[in-house]
Amino acid sequence: MPHFAPSRAKTTIPSKPPGNRILISDDHPFDGVDFAPNARVVSRFKQEVVPVNPLRSLDPEKFYLISDRTVYEELWMLPTRAIKEIIGGIIAKFQEIHRIDIFALSILSNHYHLLVRAPYGNLSEFEQDVNREIAKRVNRHTGRRGSLWARRFSAQPAPEEVDVLDALLYVVTNPVHHGLVNHPRLWPG
Repeated sequence: MPHFAPSRAKTTIPSKPPGNRILISDDHPFDGVDFAPNARVVSRFKQEVVPVNPLRSLDPEKFYLISDRTVYEELWMLPTRAIKEIIGGIIAKFQEIHRIDIFALSILSNHYHLLVRAPYGNLSEFEQDVNREIAKRVNRHTGRRGSLWARRFSAQPAPEEVDVLDALLYVVTNPVHHGLVNHPRLWPG
């Protein structure tokens, strides 16, 4: 999904050249084009818009359902004792550092879910640290190399109390939903 998404554009946005850049020449004025706040415009004569991952505006008062999935949905996080200690230790360490409130956690073999609240508005930093360390340690433990995560984590807000309850049930019953066990307490992860 491109991060450069003009709304109500009066002009035609040129097609993307090779790479991750959109070049706009003087033939395409900026009038009527709304650029994402994370876009960077360089030069007066040849404008270059470089899309980057936008900073997420996460409300510290809200609860969020966090999900992240491994590359190609490969089973790198089988809930062995060692993997549970690695992932649990990393999450506990960064929960304390970033002062994140964690209400539910489920680690499946190819993804994990967290129900959290970040009272200091630092959920992105927490996830960046957690995912970096999990990737490094799981790679070392399994002898694999390369990226562990398929994409950036998703953070779905749970604005109402009923949404928080739904998210909690989703996290806790996820192994049952995937047919891995018959009851959540039977899942070792």
